[in-house]
Amino acid sequence: MADQSEGFREEIREEFLTCSICMEVYTRPKMLPCIHTFCQRCLEGYAAGKSSLACPTCRREIMLPTGGVQALTDNFYIASLCAKVSSPSHENQTTGQMTSLQTTNPCPNHPGNQVQSFCRTCQIATCDACANDHPGHDVDNIGTVVTEKRGEIGQTLHNAKGRIHKLYGFLDELDQADMHAGRNFQEAEMLVNQTCQRLVEEVARQQEGVIADLRARAVARRTELTQRREQVQKTMSDLIVACRRAEEDLRTADLQAMSTRQRDLTEIVTSHGATDLNITGEEVEFKPCSDSISIGQFGIKDARGTLELPQSQQTTIQANITVGGLKGRGAAQFDFPTDVAVTNFHIFVLDKGNNRVQVLDKRGSFVRAFYTGNERSKPQGVAVNPSGQVVVTDLGDGTVKIFSQEGQLLEYFGEGFAKPCGISIHPWSGVVAISDIQKERVTLHRPDGSLLLTLHSKGEGLQSFRKPAYVGTLNSGGVLISDNATQSLKLFSKEGNFVRAIGKTAERVDGSGQLRYPRGIIVDNADNIIVADADNGTVDVFDSSGKFLLHTANKADGLKRPTGLALLGDKRLVVTDTATHSVLILNMADKDILPRDAGRTLPDSPSKVCSVM
Repeated sequence: MADQSEGFREEIREEFLTCSICMEVYTRPKMLPCIHTFCQRCLEGYAAGKSSLACPTCRREIMLPTGGVQALTDNFYIASLCAKVSSPSHENQTTGQMTSLQTTNPCPNHPGNQVQSFCRTCQIATCDACANDHPGHDVDNIGTVVTEKRGEIGQTLHNAKGRIHKLYGFLDELDQADMHAGRNFQEAEMLVNQTCQRLVEEVARQQEGVIADLRARAVARRTELTQRREQVQKTMSDLIVACRRAEEDLRTADLQAMSTRQRDLTEIVTSHGATDLNITGEEVEFKPCSDSISIGQFGIKDARGTLELPQSQQTTIQANITVGGLKGRGAAQFDFPTDVAVTNFHIFVLDKGNNRVQVLDKRGSFVRAFYTGNERSKPQGVAVNPSGQVVVTDLGDGTVKIFSQEGQLLEYFGEGFAKPCGISIHPWSGVVAISDIQKERVTLHRPDGSLLLTLHSKGEGLQSFRKPAYVGTLNSGGVLISDNATQSLKLFSKEGNFVRAIGKTAERVDGSGQLRYPRGIIVDNADNIIVADADNGTVDVFDSSGKFLLHTANKADGLKRPTGLALLGDKRLVVTDTATHSVLILNMADKDILPRDAGRTLPDSPSKVCSVM
């Protein structure tokens, strides 16, 4: 057994405790950052006074600390193993002691007697005299027990050896993973730099091209203006000379000369009288395009090769987008767009003048369009219900129509409506709020269209409304009404009780908070009320108590007469503008506005923020 133990210790020394430089057992083992270990004196000779060295095992370049090799981390674990393996083994000591128990170990309870047996029940060595103290116990010869223990210890040593091998193998894997991590970072950093450099070069190339084109157009325009200037200057010179000569002839009595001068002057005036004094021609103008700019995205690749790209780790710059801008009937052209609704993937624009709904993707690109009815149709409001169906109010035929997202008419209801105008669908309950601008009322309906509650205008107080145009719903189920007649919003509880008027009077010295012709209404996750103020050309935000907070968008963002509103899940505000016949997608990332149920994504289901009010 001693020979086996010594062989095992020698194997441990050779495989795990030997410096790969001097091939001796470690002396003052020092650990490099790559986790490989060497003797201190070996590293000092290897470094030769330099500030860095390449690891003799993995060749990784290591920067030495200020104190040199001596300041490297001591590998106390390896040092401890070296000390234990170099000293007489614990196993040999135990085995020798147990072997000599039969002849040299005196019994502590009976002086003069040697231990001969081992009580397995009490787990103690005994002599013959002790047997009387262990009646009925499992007592065996101590030599037999020693043999058993040797086998158990041998198995334990074998297991420990296997474990050490695995640990050293894992250390090698850690070394490789560390090298890969450094190399992957360097490769990713290089790709980012290359991508950005390509973008910079492409932008510079386009910059040169655009500026060259602008310069050529400007030169042509200025040449044209110079020619016009020379023409006008010649005309002026001819007229001045003719006038001066005519004035000289007036001071004489020569009738013949006066007649001749009059004729000449008349011809000059007549010939130059038709000179075009209007400045015409093309002006040089540059309109920046609006789009998103992304240099790419990064994720984390796990050991199994799965690549995850969390949304929060994408590096993207969102820019404002304008769709349309010219009145028309083509794709992505609008005629008086009054309302808008959104889902996770699409934007639905109510194109009133063209009797249709246009579907755009989230970048504003045209996807498809569908018509809402015949020539009598005058669609006004649009919303998306929790099932993802598109619901449209129609002033022309007095109905509320439900379409699939592809434009198929599924059903409609219209009993009791005269001119249904605004529509809002509560994103969780599915309750539908519809304003009737002719009957001066707002009705609440269950998802199947059946009537739930009617809100009537009462009296002449703050609770009255005479031209309910657009409607919205609070998270709690309360109903908001934009009233064109009183230039304010009216808030009612879900039970139909009047709560307050909002935006009736200015809350600030500069007039902020005073609404003028309020239109579309949406509500964010915190029940902040966002309203399109058409006459002021702004989109205003109030808290749930009606206190004015801020103008979240205005004319500087391209607004002229905002009407419909929706809020995309990535904090971009969609606004329809009836004055410019356009749809604007504005980045609200720096505003404290959070979409309802933000982050939830269902297959093209309505964003819970974006049900249009």
